[in-house]
Amino acid sequence: MSRSFKITALGQVGYIFEIEGSKIVIDPYLSDYVSDLYGNAFRRAIPIPMRGSEIKDLDLLLITHEHEDHCDPNTIQDICKANKEVSIICSLNCNEIISKIEGVNILNPTVGYVHNLKNISIRITPASHTNLEIQNGHSRYMGFILEFNGYKIYHPGDTIPFDTKEYFEGGFDLAFFPINERNYFREREGIVGNMTCREAIEWSKELDVKNWIPTHWDLFPGNSTNKEELDLIAHKLNVSNYRWINSGESIEIEY
Repeated sequence: MSRSFKITALGQVGYIFEIEGSKIVIDPYLSDYVSDLYGNAFRRAIPIPMRGSEIKDLDLLLITHEHEDHCDPNTIQDICKANKEVSIICSLNCNEIISKIEGVNILNPTVGYVHNLKNISIRITPASHTNLEIQNGHSRYMGFILEFNGYKIYHPGDTIPFDTKEYFEGGFDLAFFPINERNYFREREGIVGNMTCREAIEWSKELDVKNWIPTHWDLFPGNSTNKEELDLIAHKLNVSNYRWINSGESIEIEY
């Protein structure tokens, strides 16, 4: 008998996961905080799909790192007001932002820690954005492995490919890879990038990923990727195990 879970895309690398009666959100950016802070260069290319206050019955909020398009204080505050009992798992660098929100329950786990939520396990991994930065077991950039009923999801947040052997084994049913790349011109403007489309394809093979979802391609005009770029490379390499999900779109995945 097949089961299913639901994913809702929030733009950038943000997603809602509804799994076995539990609700988990990763890196929601549901405001204009970044453009308000840094100006029109970071204006949205897509509308806000929902407000944080609209997310109800949330069990767990996962934040990968402190960059404001991942750790947005406006969104987090709205979510916490609507979900008084929610716990937040984040890196230590996020604390300066999140601890200003009254009444939040913050967990700062080290790499390898496993958090259990009913029948879902959430394992903490490092991420490389664009370097591994681990001190006393705490990674500045975190990823998450969600496992339930033998199904494994890998969400690394922002990262480039790195040697994972020390931290976790491959073999994932679903993964999320940020494909906005990094290059000289963006780095000159202070924009920290991620993997290229080709790297995402190759890393999915190396990590033995059955299916994957491109992320970090849709939000900021100056730090995005065209769908056609990945589609062309994938076509040339005869790769078809990825799926686009637009911001605000929900899908059911059977397993």
